[in-house]
Amino acid sequence: MQGRHSSSVASAVTVIEYLAGNFTGLDCAARSELSDWRPVKTGSLVRGGTVALLKNRKDAGRLLADKLAGMPHARPTADTVLLALPRGGVPVAFEMAQRLGLPLEPLVVRKLGVPHFPEFAMGAIAAGGHCMIDRELVRRLRLTEASVSAAVATATRELQEREQRYPASMPLTSLSGRPIIVVDDGMATGSTMLAAIRALRSFHVGAITVAVPVLSREAREKVAELVDAVVCLQQPEPFDAVGQWYADFRQVEVEEASALLRQAQRLQVPASSAAAAEHIPSH
Repeated sequence: MQGRHSSSVASAVTVIEYLAGNFTGLDCAARSELSDWRPVKTGSLVRGGTVALLKNRKDAGRLLADKLAGMPHARPTADTVLLALPRGGVPVAFEMAQRLGLPLEPLVVRKLGVPHFPEFAMGAIAAGGHCMIDRELVRRLRLTEASVSAAVATATRELQEREQRYPASMPLTSLSGRPIIVVDDGMATGSTMLAAIRALRSFHVGAITVAVPVLSREAREKVAELVDAVVCLQQPEPFDAVGQWYADFRQVEVEEASALLRQAQRLQVPASSAAAAEHIPSH
């Protein structure tokens, strides 16, 4: 596993240097590898072309809900709670909540972006100050402790702001012992999800299932060790960015995510049990 992870990090560093137009310091193998890459979207590179496997986040959420409902070992129960990672995870989880008749709440996590390349994660911070930093990546990119500390401080402030934008109707402390499904629109490095999982464990929740439409092998290997189940629709290789596997991956605005969460919270009434009865067995 260590060897695969090191190779993935090396590739990620190569891509960052390529995007920056910095070819100095790249060895012959790295230069050769770049000849097989071509830009297809802003911030996204794929080898040999792009394949859109998913229509959009909403459609992915419906497909993911149907897959969960048909999996005996991962099927939600009547007391399961869906937790969405804003913003991209909210449309996915909203469709799942409607299809499975489950309550939906936000789980706010802030990605720690690499300096000058904020879309590339070097870690994440979640509720309760749980911070995960990819120290191998920090070393490979020769980042200083000062720059890492500055990124953590910035992310902490943004996390507090996000928690105000996405208020929960159900505090995390009330989830003790309950089965949880954590949803995002995809996982590339897994850093954000790892921070979310660690935060949830501190609140002593029950079984944790991670459900995403698409993920990388590296992310699955990291996350699978810490949860009870990982469910996805696709695990393509090579994997370079979540957005390349969607036909429509437009940015989810704060207002859209907030509105979907409010709508889901309003729908958390006894009438929703009819949908739950169709898919979910009770204990």
